[in-house]
Amino acid sequence: MAGMTLEPNVVSEAWCHQRGYVCMIEEFGGLPIKPEESFSAAFIVGFFDSVKEMEDTYASTLDTMGWLLMLQDGG
Repeated sequence: MAGMTLEPNVVSEAWCHQRGYVCMIEEFGGLPIKPEESFSAAFIVGFFDSVKEMEDTYASTLDTMGWLLMLQDGG
């Protein structure tokens, strides 16, 4: 299982813990924002068969101009 931020420079702190479940926590932002402005972040979270598969999935997003939601039935 992995969680990856598609724009890592917005992350100020991140950690993970397991207590009968896995919890991934990430603080992002910390940027100077004026009234009426906003910021956002996008993530990939999933189960991968290998570190290489995880890295390849992340790398495939680097030149992406839009977003695609992919749902895969694990059963």
